[in-house]
Amino acid sequence: MLWNAVSKERDRRSSGMATHVNKVRPEATADEDKRREEAAAIAKRVDAQRKTKEALARRIREEGGPAIDVLLKLAHDIAATEIADAKLNSQIQDDADRIVGADWLARYRPPAPRETVSESAVELWVFASSGSPVGAQDKVIDRSDGTGYLSPGRRNTRGLPV
Repeated sequence: MLWNAVSKERDRRSSGMATHVNKVRPEATADEDKRREEAAAIAKRVDAQRKTKEALARRIREEGGPAIDVLLKLAHDIAATEIADAKLNSQIQDDADRIVGADWLARYRPPAPRETVSESAVELWVFASSGSPVGAQDKVIDRSDGTGYLSPGRRNTRGLPV
């Protein structure tokens, strides 16, 4: 009898647990749907990236080899001319023009011609004694005869003629 009671209690609890676990909240399904959509979007991006990489690998196999051959030949020719230039430049006198390398010649662009953007005449006050420009142009006091003077900074001193 005790065994029957224990079995019934166990069955009741296990059936209650199953119904508790199987209960699904609506927000849990929405979160799960969102995760599935994000995973699907990432899977699409991964597939697209793999296709791009496969196409790039194919191009590397087809175009890369010939391009590397050309670049290696070019590097070999540049190195050979640089060695010859160095030997000749060591034999040239110091005041003579040096041989310029091919790399520099390939990258050199002549400077743009000088262009005047704007131009205006500016009148400046200068000291009468030396002709040097006055540093504080706004401190010069103008006289009516075209001359001016710097006002003295202290009392009992005369202003400087400019």
